[in-house]
Amino acid sequence: MNHLDNRHINMNKNHSKIYRLDNKGYIKAVDTMSLPVGSDASAFVGKLLSDVYPDALDCVNEALSCIKNGNSYDSFINYKDSLGDIDELLFSFTPVKIDDDYEISCQVRAKNDSYSSLDTFFNASMKQVLNGETIQLISKNICEYVITNYDASSVWVASKEYDGTIKFLASSGDINRSFVEGNIFWNDMGDAQAPYVNAARSGNKSFLDENSSAMDRISSKISNSKIVHMISFPIESQGDVVGVLQIHADKETFSPQIVNRVEDFIARLSVIFKLVRDQHNLHLLNAAITHSSNAIFVTDAKGVLQWANASFEKLSGYSLKEAVGKTPSMLKSGLHSDEFYDAMYNSINSGKIWKDEVINRHKDGALYTVEQTITPILDKAGKISHFVTIHDDLTASKHAERRIQSLANYDQLTGLLNRSSFLNHLSTAISSASRKDTLAVFLIDLMNFNRINDTLGHKAGDKILFEVSNRIKYSVPENAIISRMDGDKFAVALPKARTNNKTAEYAANLIDNITDVIFVGEHEINVGVYEGVSVYPQDGDTAEKLINAADMALQKSVVSAPNSYNFFSRELNEEIETRVVMEQELRRAIANNEFVLHYQPQVGIKNAKIVGWEALVRWQHPEKGLVPPMKFIPIAEDSGLISQIGDWVMGEAVRQLREWINEGMGECSMAVNLSAIQFQQQDIVSAIENVLACNAIEHHLLEVEITESVVMQDAQKADEILSKLSEIGVRISIDDFGTGYSSLSYLKRFPVDRLKIDRSFVSDMHVDYDDEQIAKTIINLGHSLGLEVISEGVEKNEQLRILDKQGCDIVQGYYVSKPIPAAEVMAFYKNFKLEL
Repeated sequence: MNHLDNRHINMNKNHSKIYRLDNKGYIKAVDTMSLPVGSDASAFVGKLLSDVYPDALDCVNEALSCIKNGNSYDSFINYKDSLGDIDELLFSFTPVKIDDDYEISCQVRAKNDSYSSLDTFFNASMKQVLNGETIQLISKNICEYVITNYDASSVWVASKEYDGTIKFLASSGDINRSFVEGNIFWNDMGDAQAPYVNAARSGNKSFLDENSSAMDRISSKISNSKIVHMISFPIESQGDVVGVLQIHADKETFSPQIVNRVEDFIARLSVIFKLVRDQHNLHLLNAAITHSSNAIFVTDAKGVLQWANASFEKLSGYSLKEAVGKTPSMLKSGLHSDEFYDAMYNSINSGKIWKDEVINRHKDGALYTVEQTITPILDKAGKISHFVTIHDDLTASKHAERRIQSLANYDQLTGLLNRSSFLNHLSTAISSASRKDTLAVFLIDLMNFNRINDTLGHKAGDKILFEVSNRIKYSVPENAIISRMDGDKFAVALPKARTNNKTAEYAANLIDNITDVIFVGEHEINVGVYEGVSVYPQDGDTAEKLINAADMALQKSVVSAPNSYNFFSRELNEEIETRVVMEQELRRAIANNEFVLHYQPQVGIKNAKIVGWEALVRWQHPEKGLVPPMKFIPIAEDSGLISQIGDWVMGEAVRQLREWINEGMGECSMAVNLSAIQFQQQDIVSAIENVLACNAIEHHLLEVEITESVVMQDAQKADEILSKLSEIGVRISIDDFGTGYSSLSYLKRFPVDRLKIDRSFVSDMHVDYDDEQIAKTIINLGHSLGLEVISEGVEKNEQLRILDKQGCDIVQGYYVSKPIPAAEVMAFYKNFKLEL
């Protein structure tokens, strides 16, 4: 061995040396990071590894033999260097695939070297991954390694999931079971100080020590033992955070040297996580192809079949064993010309994808038609190495076409015409009708159907819709055109309806039959109905006009009474004109400051004291007097004027609260409704902050009320706005709870303080068991999430007693007081007494 070789071994015996060999043992390259300063890697290139390490000649020869068989090889050698020192070196040989050939990676390291220990650990871990061991088992080994080598008292590893959670994988040391089994959310703003949340979110290591204010709270969640220092390291793969590793110290903080060593460990750990994900993705890809419903097979460049999936076996009748080694010509039906196949081969041999319908012959002789797609696969040199062929059985696709045709025209639940098909049939009926004929259109909308879905489930809701569709069929003549337009809305077109009296009779008959009791399991359901009727030709001469007219009549029924019908009339047109006039008057009202606020008290049941007020806007019309919000708010929202009105309400309500406080009112909150349009304002948070600051009102005394539908219009933006409001101390209440979205995940996602039970569940709760149970469920849900629950619409003592028994926190309604002008509030407050 020459001087340079000795220097290479002697000066660097405490570090791993990494060589790249050809398949005969000649050195092709040396990792320069493993060489001492001044060494020249080129001095080793071209030599046999056994020339550099003569004592390892037998080891090298045996390794080359193993590599030829595709196996790795590890061996310890007692090596005596030129200084006479004897060291036990570990030689690790690993085959590396290079196109169709292979090279050899060889690492030489001291057995007792800490770097060697780390290399050995990760080599073993990599083999575990390749052998299919679970990430949980591998993570357990990782945790135990960290405990042993990095002075940690406890450690845990988790993966960062796409659903916002940090999935716990394994731990070592003292970790609370409740922490292991609980859900950790890396996108939870409420736990932003936790190092593992910071690491998962930012991609940077994050730590807490015993001087941090959050240490005790976070430490108690994780461990029963005292933790004085905790560090979370992000585990990255290809620029993305895929997991976290957190270590704890219970006696003293980690030294910079330990942190640096762990960071080196993490860099290698990232490789393992990447390999696990790659293995997982490869498994999914293999499963997807293997179990695809389409027949898939692969041939080499000469067209010899190499592999096929189970669908190919099922479609063609040939087993994989029978098919491999043959060409797809075994499937030829004899019905295609030579020119057809010539065109196919010319296309794919030029590297183009080819697709066409092909008639093949099953193994048993039967013919079948497929859509065949052949894709050439190119190697690194750009030459075709394989072909991938996909067969889509057109028998199934043609069946699907018929299914699509059905979906295009019929509602799949009820079998009735869908909206578009109904409009087509109605247009045809209008075209066939003479000017002397009449044709009636009925629009039918079910009342509070969402409540049925929410309480009994969608399966029960579907049964009710199916039963309603049957009742409609039995209520009208055979020539009627019937449709489920969408959701819980139905339509009926009745050609030759004769007189309006007869049409009215059908309208009433529909309501009577639909509203009769429907039995769903043990439940008796009474379905309410709103109905609108239009008549051809006086109400419209096209399908669209008749539907629009019937819809306007339906809206009239909605504001009139349940289980009622209305005919379209000239008066309805006048109502539309009235809306236009009211919009103009609203603009004038804003300019002339014609709005006033009335205030309804909110009372705590347990202490029987007023705890807050809700500000409710009224319009003091100069001619019509006091206009309630239900008359003008919808028009204000449709016209966009609600933003200006809402800004005024917010400012006036907060100003009035300051005045009452100055007059001696105790600490009471002020609730203000935010409309959907207000909620979308970019500066809503800063505007609210400014109003509170100008009136010197503590932020927690303001409560903003929003509906479920407003929150879910743009969940991401809602999260941003509500989080900012919560951060500055403003309280948040969900109004009309239970009437909107059936998914309750937003309650966990958004920083909500209160739920308001909608008055529709309260008005009949003293006589309706279902309403009583719904209210109870909402109260229990709110309390389980740490929220206060307020019930609006309380008008009777019986309702108050039920809510008290159910544990409701706050009530609001006419039983306490109707909304009153600001001038009457202080007197009411001083003399208030609640009677249970």
